[in-house]
Amino acid sequence: MYVAIVNVPGFLPETDPVECDTAREAWEYLEEEYVAHCDSEGIIANLRTLVELGHEWVADKPGAVYAPWPGRPGWRLVYEVAAQDVI
Repeated sequence: MYVAIVNVPGFLPETDPVECDTAREAWEYLEEEYVAHCDSEGIIANLRTLVELGHEWVADKPGAVYAPWPGRPGWRLVYEVAAQDVI
């Protein structure tokens, strides 16, 4: 089990993590969230961020991608996939 998290580095996430069965599924969710966030701000998704998210998706493992916050110059978001222990 894995969780997908989007937050501002140094702060707690504003929303609950999304649970996914695989790391790849979590990365796919995060890529969709990033593109949707860009679309809602009326800006084009950053190609470098898309490539980094795609690379993590192919690697199919936990990790983090730091990216510009769409619509907030100078701010960054972290898109993270973490393994979650199943009890």
